[in-house]
Amino acid sequence: MKTKILMGSALMLLLFACASSSAWAYDVTNTTSAQGNISNANNNTVLSFDPNGDYSNFTVTVPSTVENLTLNGNGATLYGNGINHIFIIDNTVGFSIYNFTIIANAQNGIRGNNTVGVTISNCTISDGSAGVNLFGASSDVTIVGNTITNMTVGNGNGISLVHHSSLGDLSSLSPSTIANNTISDVNFGMFIGGNFLGTIDSNIITDVSNYGIQFVGRMATTNGIVNATITGNTINSSNIGIAFDTPNYAYLNLDDNTIQGNNSAVEVGDLVNDPSPNPVIVVNNDFFGGEGDLLTLFGFSSEWDNNTLNGTEFPS
Repeated sequence: MKTKILMGSALMLLLFACASSSAWAYDVTNTTSAQGNISNANNNTVLSFDPNGDYSNFTVTVPSTVENLTLNGNGATLYGNGINHIFIIDNTVGFSIYNFTIIANAQNGIRGNNTVGVTISNCTISDGSAGVNLFGASSDVTIVGNTITNMTVGNGNGISLVHHSSLGDLSSLSPSTIANNTISDVNFGMFIGGNFLGTIDSNIITDVSNYGIQFVGRMATTNGIVNATITGNTINSSNIGIAFDTPNYAYLNLDDNTIQGNNSAVEVGDLVNDPSPNPVIVVNNDFFGGEGDLLTLFGFSSEWDNNTLNGTEFPS
């Protein structure tokens, strides 16, 4: 009986050792192994990074042939080489990345052309020319819970999301979500170019030198359709709080935001078409700074209620 107990205890220790070893077997431990594992990944692969790995001079191009690749940083810190973007995800479908600290070193933290179904969450991205830069015909994007700071090189975008295509309507797009991000010390908090369908919710955007959020036409200034719900955001810019420069608004709901623009709380571009009879709902917002085009936005709105400028009901 004693021998059986000892054998059983030994077996349990062996199983525990194996389980412990498996739990700490990371797929990626340094820059070289990241490049190799990502280049050779298959569809639906999950790669786990050693949080204590050496990721100096980090740059990786994710193959466009791989769908639904997921990268879990586990808190790993990546250091750019100052020449290349950190993650290049052109033409990817279903790419997900989370739990990284990215020192972009004057480049883009995450850059992608024509991306679909990308998820970026719980990352800290700093010291670059853009935190997240998705362009071409990118859509169905989820960017949530990230901290982006010190983007002052070049365009200096916290988050840039662009869909260039000329569309008659937005029926071909799946909605994007940009939520619960903290963005600071940037030239542009968010740059939304061309067509946009989705939600911008509960973001904190501060210490902005140019535009807190800017919607603008692409590929031409006369091109672009927006269907956006913008709720619960805090924006503080030394220039423009929020700008509506995209020509066509199929739906706009601006609700419960605090928007500061020292020069202009709101800008409405000269090329913006009168959106009526499409819904433009502007309710429960506190605007601060210069009046700018707030009265124009009021004239475009189908519903306007409980909005203030510098603490006073607007229009009075």
